[in-house]
Amino acid sequence: MKIIRELQVTSDEFYDFLENEFLNQINQADNQTKKIDRLKKGLRYSKLSDNVYTKTDYEILDYRRHETYVIQISSHSEKTITSYKTKPCAKGLEVTLEQEQNKLTKNSKSKLIKWVGELLYFGRLSENLYKIQGEIEKARKAKTQ
Repeated sequence: MKIIRELQVTSDEFYDFLENEFLNQINQADNQTKKIDRLKKGLRYSKLSDNVYTKTDYEILDYRRHETYVIQISSHSEKTITSYKTKPCAKGLEVTLEQEQNKLTKNSKSKLIKWVGELLYFGRLSENLYKIQGEIEKARKAKTQ
């Protein structure tokens, strides 16, 4: 699924946010022996879920600051590839968010249920981008106070 949104953020703010989120997660992972301070293609780590004992693998498939960020998240039941492609626009930054899910277990064969599920999924993708914008705006305000 693919959506394009114009966010009122700069490219630096957007990529700083993505980098900080990923680096905080990777540096808090149980299996990290050394601190990672920057993102790059091929960077990977695994995390065990707190209550389910499920292992989730994270890998950066592509990373070019101010252009693209592609991450693959895999567990025993699904694999998701999320990509952000960006370019400047009049509002600030045009972000193309594309997400490809490969669930290993198919829950429903009903076309209606699948259609409603996709509609909800599309809404969550859009909401995700606006949450990122909101977090950046909060950080921006905190810096000016």
